[in-house]
Amino acid sequence: MPRELVRSGLLVALLAAVGAVPSRAQSNDAAAAARETKSLLNDPRKWLPRDETLRFKVEVSVGPVRSLDVGSVRLLCTQALEEKAGAENAAAPLAERPRLVASIDGLAKGVYLGREVNHSIGVRWYEGSNPRIDYRENLRGSRSSARELQIGEFDGNWKLEFRKDRHCKGCKDRAHFTKGIMPWSSYSHCDDCDGPEHRVWREYTYRDVPPEAVDILSALYYARSFLRGTSDSTTLGLVNHDKLWNVTLRRGARRKIDTPAGEFDCVSVLIGPQLAAGDKPGEKSSARFEALFGLHGDISVWVDRARGFPVMIEGTAPIGPFDVHVKASLTSHEGG
Repeated sequence: MPRELVRSGLLVALLAAVGAVPSRAQSNDAAAAARETKSLLNDPRKWLPRDETLRFKVEVSVGPVRSLDVGSVRLLCTQALEEKAGAENAAAPLAERPRLVASIDGLAKGVYLGREVNHSIGVRWYEGSNPRIDYRENLRGSRSSARELQIGEFDGNWKLEFRKDRHCKGCKDRAHFTKGIMPWSSYSHCDDCDGPEHRVWREYTYRDVPPEAVDILSALYYARSFLRGTSDSTTLGLVNHDKLWNVTLRRGARRKIDTPAGEFDCVSVLIGPQLAAGDKPGEKSSARFEALFGLHGDISVWVDRARGFPVMIEGTAPIGPFDVHVKASLTSHEGG
């Protein structure tokens, strides 16, 4: 995959057009949609699949070179079995052992222009609020990086806890020292290498978030549930790395989509970052929004109308001065 496809992480973000000032009827509809969103996000069992595996083929098009196969993506979502009341569950209070609600795991693998990528994202939803969401991201291959975040209630306030790793430049570990190529060269610390063993964690950072804030991978699954409702749009808080975005979901066009897994009657959902917290709205702030696995800019997610799973994702990724068209097409669907 292109380097820019893997810098942060698959499949989300579309800049939504900001319309005119809403009428009172539109405001009422928006308020109803917001209440529905809040209710659903408080109970992820209502919208996360019970046991589902999706696989996609990833292709890029650069100039005259069309549909070059560069890798694959797998998405796996499972709900944990609900624990039954009884003596066997009474030993440890819930407050002392967060109960797992659901797991989401994404894995992207590929090779492009000699660069190899193995990019994994794992999300865990818990009952209660400490934490509510645990998100972990790891990039391996030609480059290495890692990120972790938690969304939950800390000291009575809802916050995002975030950290990422960096190269260990300047550390004293002699195993990280290398000798130059010249005979007279001395040993010195490696210079920004890509070895995972040379990565160290930065300090945690914190910021206030709304209780309904979600991570970027969970947002993809919630968008599917949104299409089952009647609202044309809704808004939610989305955490991307250490930033909080106000994101609008909009119902889009409907058409047949042909994929390696078959033909599907689909409707598109547009997921648009409108405003970065602390920034003014506009192209500059939106351009900093990075979708999963590094996609930037306009992205269309086509969802099967009958069963609600994503069938195709199209977007672009920047490579130097050029924009590369990226398409992820469904190759198989299991469970639901």
